[in-house]
Amino acid sequence: MGNKVEKVEEKSTQDVLFETIFEFKMQAKQLAKESKKADREKEVMIEKVKSAFSNNKPEAAKLYAQDAIRKRNEAVKYEQLSLKLEAVHSKLKSAYQAQKLNDNINGMVTQMAGAVKTMDLEKISENMSNFEKIFDDLDANTQLMDKAMENIDAGSYEDQDVNTLIMQVAQANNIELSESFNDIKKNHDPLKVNAMKEKMNN
Repeated sequence: MGNKVEKVEEKSTQDVLFETIFEFKMQAKQLAKESKKADREKEVMIEKVKSAFSNNKPEAAKLYAQDAIRKRNEAVKYEQLSLKLEAVHSKLKSAYQAQKLNDNINGMVTQMAGAVKTMDLEKISENMSNFEKIFDDLDANTQLMDKAMENIDAGSYEDQDVNTLIMQVAQANNIELSESFNDIKKNHDPLKVNAMKEKMNN
């Protein structure tokens, strides 16, 4: 007596493509969420930088600024990946729709050609109805896919970048830094600070 081997039904190319499209959409949405989360965490770090000003703690301000830069970079990275996945998802979706349309139409074209040759009005009418049904089904399938998808690095940073962010926070909040922050005041990028100031004033 041998063990029965259950036959595993293989997925069609269309099924695999549909699942891949769905997965890409979900991953893009997740990355977009991570980007917003990192952006919120960056704002928390900015608030801590401001707190370090009032507590006269330049070293703490530097640490919080490093975290703010890291979170800002994470937010940008997640957003870029999300946009790339969205673009791939869009292309795959178009390919899926085209493939489904081709598969359904191929057989119909042959039938229609035969009906036209014999001038069989009943067959022509039947085939035209089938053509319309193919496009209706395709449209319904696309809407179903759309609906389904609707529901669905801590390294070190350059001192100047950190100091520049601290100075930007101070400028943005009209905070005059104490002497304890003199090293930070001396080593920052004034162009970036001024650019941020101009942006706020526009």
